[in-house]
Amino acid sequence: MNGTRNWCTLVDVHPEGQTAGSVDILRLTLQSELTGDELEHIAEKAGRRTFAMVSGRSTSHSLASELVKSNDGHEEIIKVYLKGRAGDKMIHEKNINQLKSEVQYIQEARNCLQKLREDISSKLDRDPGDSLQGQEIQVVLEKPNGLNPSPTTLYSSPPEVSKADTYINEDVESLRKTVRDLLVKLQEAERQHQSDRVAFEVTLSQCQREAEQSRVALQRAEDRVQQKEAEVGELQKRLLGVQEEHQALLVKVREGETALEELQIKNTDCQTERENFLVLIPRAANLEKEVAGLREKIHHLDDMLKSQQRKVRQMIEQSCVAVLLVMVLNGKRHIQQQRQVKDVRTQLL
Repeated sequence: MNGTRNWCTLVDVHPEGQTAGSVDILRLTLQSELTGDELEHIAEKAGRRTFAMVSGRSTSHSLASELVKSNDGHEEIIKVYLKGRAGDKMIHEKNINQLKSEVQYIQEARNCLQKLREDISSKLDRDPGDSLQGQEIQVVLEKPNGLNPSPTTLYSSPPEVSKADTYINEDVESLRKTVRDLLVKLQEAERQHQSDRVAFEVTLSQCQREAEQSRVALQRAEDRVQQKEAEVGELQKRLLGVQEEHQALLVKVREGETALEELQIKNTDCQTERENFLVLIPRAANLEKEVAGLREKIHHLDDMLKSQQRKVRQMIEQSCVAVLLVMVLNGKRHIQQQRQVKDVRTQLL
């Protein structure tokens, strides 16, 4: 009856002074072809928790494995390096806890197998005659590299031992399958993490480009607003000059009206003096013409002042509307960028 025996040890190795960017190491030990005494020695040693310190390992590799031979040459150690990140530390801790629970289950199964082996050995010691009537068992160990198994040692045991070894072999196969599934889950989690990281970097670069475009558009809008403000200031200066000229013309009009009133008084007082009146008539006509011309200028200046005021008011309204539109567009873009960043963080979490 052929049986398969194999031992698997999963060890959590933590470097001292571990930080958020350091490397978590899980060491998976697969025993090679051993004799019965060596397997007993390894089974006794497997219950202890091993702590080791790995230094000089670059943290640039997010997931790597390494096959190392042990000092005694009877076991092969597969080191799996998992790079820890600050953003998904909780996920790694959850995976580590799950692996620890699986390791605890494996250790309990190994203890049960060890106890069963001891019981069988004690039965064989009590009844050595039955061992002569047993059949030969061929123990096959699976190679860690996945090659075809090879026979190693022949044992003779009674039918009860053969049946117990059948159960043991089934448990060992289930343990080996569990370990393989755990390795596949670790690799799948790392691939998923890499894809999420690439997607996050792409989204982040897109948000940065949009933010840069928004900043450039805002700078251009501010430049246009400053230019409009400069034009408004120049128009206000011109408007002040027109207002001063308007005030000067009003003073001249008042002076002309005063002079006209004086001439009219003199004309009333000097009705008897016809000659003087004849002399004053051309002067009054000239003054009236000047007054009429000044009134036309005043009316024209009033029209110009009103037109300039309308232009200034329209330019101020256009500037205010442009500034408000720029602020609304920038606010919408900022809100969209915040929503995109929140969506990315939610997907990563």
